[in-house]
Amino acid sequence: MARIHQISAFLSVGALLVMYQLYSVYEEQVTEITNHLYQKISAIANDSVLGLNELLEPEQFVEIEPQECLPLAEFDGGIKTEMCIKPVETDIWVSGAIKAYGSFEYTYVNNVVKAMAKFENATFLDVGSNIGMYTVVVAAMKRQVVAVDADPVNLAYVRRSLDLTSHTEYVRIVYNSVSNEHMTLYPFRDDPSNQGRTMMKTAKQMEEHNLIGSSPPIHSVTMLEIFTLIQADTIILKIDIEGYECKALQSEILLSLSGKFIPYIFMEFGFIKLPENENNCPEYKEWVELFFLGGYMPANPATLEIMEKESIDVMWDLVWVHSSVK
Repeated sequence: MARIHQISAFLSVGALLVMYQLYSVYEEQVTEITNHLYQKISAIANDSVLGLNELLEPEQFVEIEPQECLPLAEFDGGIKTEMCIKPVETDIWVSGAIKAYGSFEYTYVNNVVKAMAKFENATFLDVGSNIGMYTVVVAAMKRQVVAVDADPVNLAYVRRSLDLTSHTEYVRIVYNSVSNEHMTLYPFRDDPSNQGRTMMKTAKQMEEHNLIGSSPPIHSVTMLEIFTLIQADTIILKIDIEGYECKALQSEILLSLSGKFIPYIFMEFGFIKLPENENNCPEYKEWVELFFLGGYMPANPATLEIMEKESIDVMWDLVWVHSSVK
């Protein structure tokens, strides 16, 4: 009986040794897998820190099923094209206008077309491209475009419209938010029927107000970084980023110190002045003064008529025209 106990004890110790060896192998494998995942996550994080996230391949875009793709109204110079829109019930202003009238902000877009025709070597920069109303039309002119947006679904619509009309080659598509510094921002919508209104919030704002993001957090870049994608010396700029214009358009841009000439700056202006955007533009008056110091004059984006300085406070949309433009 004692011998049996000795044999049992020996087997138990042997079993423990085998188990220890197996565990050691398992631990090494787990450590190897964990290290690999850590390296992969670190690589992704490092890529984000690099800044610009240009979408080049079809598989980089999210999958969408457009409600419909339809012809747009005709623009100056006989420009005709098509674009895909979102369901109107979730995008009543942009897609709704395109479905009803063949365009969103027709007169503004038409004046961008005229501006591009005036400056034959300019690139069009569409910051806050949404689903591509401006981008798609300028691409139909067979002109170079850089489209930037913080919503991956919007960019998928831009790409689908460009593919539909065989104008993809003219547009560089960038998936970033735009600010005056690198940081993680959180897209947020407060109106489920207006997907065109996507605001950027900080992590602190999201937590303080218990907000739910409308799309994944996104890394911000600066306008000067975006400019590195543009070879042309002249840029026609349209910017609509829901109150972040103040952060995006820094003094070096407005005072023509960026190395790029920007004869026209089409922009949504009224949103900047809302109380909810005070933190984005605490020095609003000084910022506005930079436009004038840089030689810009405010104009009506629908008519291009120059306005008095005092008139800008009642305008929701503006185009700033450089004094050198004839």
